[in-house]
Amino acid sequence: MVYVIAIVVVVFTTRHQKIIAKQKITIGEDLVKALYDFKDAYQLDSNMVTVKELTTDAIFNDLTIDNEQRALTTYLKFNSGCSTVKVIKSTESYVMYSLVSESIAEDRIFVFFFDVDNDGKVCWFKEVEGIEFVNSLY
Repeated sequence: MVYVIAIVVVVFTTRHQKIIAKQKITIGEDLVKALYDFKDAYQLDSNMVTVKELTTDAIFNDLTIDNEQRALTTYLKFNSGCSTVKVIKSTESYVMYSLVSESIAEDRIFVFFFDVDNDGKVCWFKEVEGIEFVNSLY
C-alpha cells in the first residue's frame, strides 16, 4: 500500500511540474509577443495591458512603453512600423526569437530570459541579442 501511495505521489508531482513548466513557457512567449508583436503604435499601447497582467509591478515599470528609457532604446527603432515575433525556441526560463520588421533584420536573434514567481508573474528578466559564431573552423 505504501508503494502505491509513493508511486501516485511521484506521478502526480511529475505531472504537476510538467504543467508548471508548460505554463511558464506560455507566459514567456505571451510576454515577448505582447512586447514585440504589433501592427502599429496603438496596438503596442494596448498590448501593455497584457504586459501588466503577466508581470510584477516592478517589471512592468521597466517594460512599459511609458518608460522613457525603454521607448528610446527599444521602440523608436521600429520607426512606428509593425513587428511580428517568430519564436525560435522557448523554455521555462527563456524565449529565443527573431523579429519580422522593416526596421530590424530578420536574421538577428534575441533572447528574453525570465523567471516566474509563485503568482505566475514574471519577476525578473534580461534581454540580449545573440551573436552566432562560426560553427566550424574547417
